[in-house]
Amino acid sequence: MLSSIIKIAFTALALAAWQLFLQPLWNAWIESQGKAVGFGETALGWFLVLSAAWIVSSLVTRRIKRNG
Repeated sequence: MLSSIIKIAFTALALAAWQLFLQPLWNAWIESQGKAVGFGETALGWFLVLSAAWIVSSLVTRRIKRNG
């Protein structure tokens, strides 16, 4: 149960950071390449953030389970 809460918390933090800080940078970078931000670019951004959140939360919960 604790590991699920930790994973949800990491995902929520990652999504908030993406929405506030990283997505504008991502969109500006895509547009600087002369391309429009479409469905694929948006999906790739979300995939990268959710993958990173999943990896970090898995490492943290594994460490907590090992020590506790």
